[in-house]
Amino acid sequence: MGGLRGPGKARRKRSQPREACPYCRRPALFFHQCRYCDFFICQGCAEDNDKIFSCNSITWPCPACGKSNSF
Repeated sequence: MGGLRGPGKARRKRSQPREACPYCRRPALFFHQCRYCDFFICQGCAEDNDKIFSCNSITWPCPACGKSNSF
């Protein structure tokens, strides 16, 4: 009975990488995205550049528009 589901219980599809990071060119499942402009960066690149993307570990300044975003 392990494979039975009740009515309305659909199986979730695994998330597919939507696009490649503009810095490392690798596809990623999650991106930090600016709320004000179209800038985005993958988690790996954000961690590698923590001096730029972490001013207090809660918010990050967008390098494209300069506005503050939350993690």
